[in-house]
Order: sequence, then C-alpha cells, then structure tokens
Amino acid sequence: MIPKFCLATIRSMSLGRTTFFAFTLLVVACRPSVLSVRDPVLVPVQPLPPALAAAPPSSAERPVSPLLPVAPDAVPPFATLGNTSGPTPKLRDGARRALASKWTARVGKTTFRTTMALEAGNVVIGTHGDSLQGTNEASDAVYVIEGKSGRIIRRIATPGTGDKDVGGIAIDAGFVVFSTDNGQIVKAKLADGSIAWTTKLGGKLRPAPALGDLDGTGANDIIVGDERGVLHALDGDTGKPLWTRDTGSNAYDAAGFIAAAAIADLDKDGRDDVVAGARDGNLVAYRGKDGEEIWRHEGDSGIHASPSLVDLDGDGRMEILASWSYSRIMILDAPTGAVRWEQTLEQDAGGIEGLFGSPVPIPRRAPAKGAIVQATAWWGGKRGGRQRKDGVVDGVVLAGQDGRIFRTNEGRVSSTAIVMDIDDDGNWEAIVGTESGELVALSLELGTRTPLARLGGAIEAAAFAADVDGDGSYELLVASNDGVLTCFTTGSRTKPLIARFRGTSAANRGDLGAIALGWENEPPGEDRDAAPEVEDN
Repeated sequence: MIPKFCLATIRSMSLGRTTFFAFTLLVVACRPSVLSVRDPVLVPVQPLPPALAAAPPSSAERPVSPLLPVAPDAVPPFATLGNTSGPTPKLRDGARRALASKWTARVGKTTFRTTMALEAGNVVIGTHGDSLQGTNEASDAVYVIEGKSGRIIRRIATPGTGDKDVGGIAIDAGFVVFSTDNGQIVKAKLADGSIAWTTKLGGKLRPAPALGDLDGTGANDIIVGDERGVLHALDGDTGKPLWTRDTGSNAYDAAGFIAAAAIADLDKDGRDDVVAGARDGNLVAYRGKDGEEIWRHEGDSGIHASPSLVDLDGDGRMEILASWSYSRIMILDAPTGAVRWEQTLEQDAGGIEGLFGSPVPIPRRAPAKGAIVQATAWWGGKRGGRQRKDGVVDGVVLAGQDGRIFRTNEGRVSSTAIVMDIDDDGNWEAIVGTESGELVALSLELGTRTPLARLGGAIEAAAFAADVDGDGSYELLVASNDGVLTCFTTGSRTKPLIARFRGTSAANRGDLGAIALGWENEPPGEDRDAAPEVEDN
C-alpha cells in the first residue's frame, strides 16, 4: 500500500515527462519493500499503476531526430528529444536451435558488470562466489579456466577480508587487473596467480576496471570508480594514484559508480582520455594525463550502463553510445560531447524502461538501416501468456533512427548483448541472456527471436564469443547465477562483430570500432527549431 500522504502528493503532480521521474522515485520512496537485495539500485518489485506510470509525450515534442553531422571545426546543435509511443512490433519466433554444451565450470555468481576474457588459451572471469552478500568467501576470486576442457587451472583469491566479491576484470599483457567489493584494485600474474600489487581505495568497486595509456609512457594505466563517487586513475605498473575526481549525487541522492569507463584519445595528444558516467547522471570526459574535464553532459537519471565508443557513420570520428537508467539512449560526439541523436524509450502500456545493460549497435545489409539493441530491467513480468495483467513487461528493444523497430518481452534483462553471425548465414544476431535463464538470438534482418539454450539460473553477465580450442569456430561462454559457466559450441566461423562486453578489447576499453548503421545525417545548415515560413497572400 502507498501511504495516504504520498497519494495526496501524487494526485497533486502533473505527470509530464519532467515530473514523471520525480513521481517514480516518490513511489519508490513511499514503499519500503522495493529495494532489490542483490544490488543497491532502486528497482520496484511491483509496478506503478499504468494510469500513473505512463508519461505521454508533450504535444510540443517532435519525432526522433536523425544523426546530426559533426564538422571537425564545429559543434552541432542538440538533437530534438523524441519519445516514441504506441505498440511496438514484436519479433516473431524463429526456429528453435539448441546449442550443445562443450563443458561447464562452477565459478560462482555474476552480475551485469561481470567481464570475461580469453588469454593464452585460458578463459578468465571474476565472480561473486557462492553468494552476493557473503563475507570472507574463498569462492570470491578470479578463475583461470582451460579453454579446451573447462578445467579450472587456478583461482586468484581476493586479498584481505570482508566482502571479497570481484566486480570485473581486465587483461594487461599476461596480468589480470580486477576490482573488488572490499575496495581494492588488484594486479596479478595469470601464469601463477602471484599478486603484483594491491591498492586499497575507498568504498566498494563495482565496475570492472578499464585500461589505457593515460600518461603517455606506452604502458596501460587503470581507471575505476568507487561507490562513493570518486573516479580513480592509477599507474598500471605500481598501482599508485595518478589523479582522482569527485562526482556528486543526483536529485534523488544517488551517487557512486556502477558503470565502467570508456577509453580513447579524444583530444589527439597521444594519451588516452576517459569517458565515465556516474549515478549522479553526469557523463563526463576527462583528460587522461591530469583528469581535467573536457566536456560534461548532465542527464536526468543515474547511469548504470557502461558507455561505449563507436564510429556509427563511417566518418572516422568516434561517437559515445550511452544510456541513462530512466529510458534515455543517446549518441554523443566523442571529442566534444555534442548530442547527435537521442531517444526516450517507453513501455507500450505506459511507463519508463529501466536501462542497466549497455546499448549495442547492430547493422543490417545496405541499404537497410541498423538499430540499437537495449535491454530493459525495471518491471519484471514474464514472456508469453504469463505476462502481468497490466501488460507491462521488460525485455529487449531494438531502437531505430526514427523510433522503436521491434521489442521482445522476456521479463527482466540486465545483460548487455553481443553481436555475431551465429549460423554463418550473413546476418548479424544480437545474443543476449535473460534473468529467467534463457539465451536468445535476436535478428534485426529477419525480425526473429530464436531460443538457443535454457540455463539453471538468471543470466546477467554479457556472453562472450571466443574460439576457446583453436579450431577456427567460435564458442559461446555464458555465466548463469546457479554459479555455472557454460561453454556452448556454435559452429560459427564468422568473426563476431562484438565478441564480448563492450567490444573485443580484453583491456575493457569499451571500443566497438566502426559499425555503420546507415543512418542519415541531418543536412548541414538545417535549423530544426526554426519556425515554418508563411507565404504572404
């Protein structure tokens, strides 16, 4: 039940787009049972009433803007916010294809922040061990697993005491760098598990570390944010601090880092720079050598999804692909932070979409346009006839340049998709796991959803496509929250477009490379805000 004083406040509110977000948090604050026990993120167990949850677009809003062009010497205007509404076509069922399991390994629980890599023929994954809340668990570790057989070669345990869960890993020339819930960054040698160094920071370190050459020495340094909202840059050889930057809290007092950073040389000074988003809603680019701010974009909700770098229009200039937890997807020019495109997702039955997995581009054969694959995880619900009575259900949305193209109702999906041609037919599929434990392939080209496997627990971590046995075909590694890592054979010999969480780099840089979507640029000089001309009669 919602207390009467809250209902009175709700009735007094105008449910426009701006006040809707405040309303959502008000309902969450008024219901003490809504906190998820597995993660400190405000996620309602029960939905808002549909009549209140829907945030209809303002009559002043226009359709979604095209991708705005960026001249090297000019910053484009902001794209007009679009908020598509109405029913979204559903992906039709494809022929079921059951993947065969090659091996399994018991590694422990994982989250949507978990990362995997293949190094020297071995699979590397960091986990939360036997439980998400336990302390001093020996199972909290980085696991090194023989790719051919699934045999666990070694466990690199988190040093110290307390909550020793591993947030995520990155690989650096034979070493693994990992973040921990007891506030440490650890660098260890993969060959024997020996610890090179450990640096104690403040607060839990939930995101996976990202690696890049920040100081121009030619060696990788480390970027990670903590739950207090401090972004840390560390020397990769010693673990000593290079610089720190504080972030704030948003209107709802949410603070800290959940998302991993993206790394690229934005200002062309020969040093990598950093793009990081925090729960205060700010996406900020920092100069790698000293942490000075390059640009900032202030959002209207927190950032839990890790941003990525990608060239979406083939002009050789990188864009930032990012999403905010309350419905917003955005493409920004990486060097300047100028908004080139944005879209506000919305449930067909009304209400926000909760975005925790990272948005991912998926192309189509020319001249068809590609789309952005975005998982949603807010309302719950289930697939098929077992949906909630109000019709509100989470799943995956495929958002095109002009609005939503497809959706598939799955229940909560917090995993980030990868993109591969799983059957070598020349069409790209988005491979994504659901919290109901199903692994599915989504084809934008064919408009289909194909079930691939049913696992024994929720799938939150992004899948990983790799040739683990060196036979020239790709396997799929999928972690589920019954604590099992499963290696599936696919038979695919086509190199994946996006093989792992945010790209192909085991350094977790978030660089997707060039993936052209075929979206049109707005003609130069066009003023979208100009009033229409009226002829004199």
